[in-house]
Amino acid sequence: MKVFHAEPFGTKVLYFDNQKEFEKVYKAMTGMKPEYIGIPDGITSALEADDGEYVILIGWFCVDGQWRYSTLAHECSHAAFRICGRHGVKLKAHNNETHAYLLSAMMDCFLGLKS
Repeated sequence: MKVFHAEPFGTKVLYFDNQKEFEKVYKAMTGMKPEYIGIPDGITSALEADDGEYVILIGWFCVDGQWRYSTLAHECSHAAFRICGRHGVKLKAHNNETHAYLLSAMMDCFLGLKS
């Protein structure tokens, strides 16, 4: 698991590349198993922790021996939209830098390109 702190918003994003670990944490936080849509190569869930903290979980999984980087970007984009929406950032065609920076920073963090 890796942790990304979306500053200045204070939102924590937990990243998993192990499906069983993702499911264990998800179940611990919700009491349920996650529901996957289609091939379970990626999932994003926004949850409230027991202490009231808003947390986003991203799972990116290997399927048939392949890691699809596009899936990780897709899931990070969901997370970036949720962070922006929760904090009142209004995204428009000419005003989307916050989303772009969050997406880039998460990709770099999760792929180990920077801490």
